[in-house]
Amino acid sequence: MRTNTETEQTTCTLWLRVEEPSHSSGTYAHVHIGVSVEVAGSKYGRDEHRGLYLRDFAIRNQIGEDSVPANPDYARTYCFKPYSVESYDCERMNKTFKTIASRMLKIENKLGRPTTYGQYVARIASAIGAGTLKFPGVNHTCEDAVNEVPIGVAVWEIDNWVLELGKRVRKFAGKELEGEQAA
Repeated sequence: MRTNTETEQTTCTLWLRVEEPSHSSGTYAHVHIGVSVEVAGSKYGRDEHRGLYLRDFAIRNQIGEDSVPANPDYARTYCFKPYSVESYDCERMNKTFKTIASRMLKIENKLGRPTTYGQYVARIASAIGAGTLKFPGVNHTCEDAVNEVPIGVAVWEIDNWVLELGKRVRKFAGKELEGEQAA
């Protein structure tokens, strides 16, 4: 296990991945945002950033066929999605949850509740110290060129992805709204 030291320059980045509606997933789409902590000059990442344990940390969202076009997401959450958890990591995960919850409450008291998934992600990014969002290119696959934007711009990008996914989910379910076309 490696931890951050004062001499290491770490960068926390969010990665967006989209799961399109399909016959296997039903009439839902999911937005999954993972976190990576990179060390300048190293090909290896870290588990921690600014005292928070972030290995397998994710910000998730679900979009359903009956979603409202203006705000189609309804299942926002942040979580850990590990394959397995070592006993010593449980305490670190709990500390991370408590710290994020505390920081999110302070942000909410200052700015009010987030009204979109993009705002929700930006607030968690602020709480964990993430500065940028990376997301797939035109064909929405990881093999495409990756775009990288600052978190402030990412709010708009994420919200556009969610709106377009809502259209595609409704189209897939045969519930496309009049005049609505999915990209």
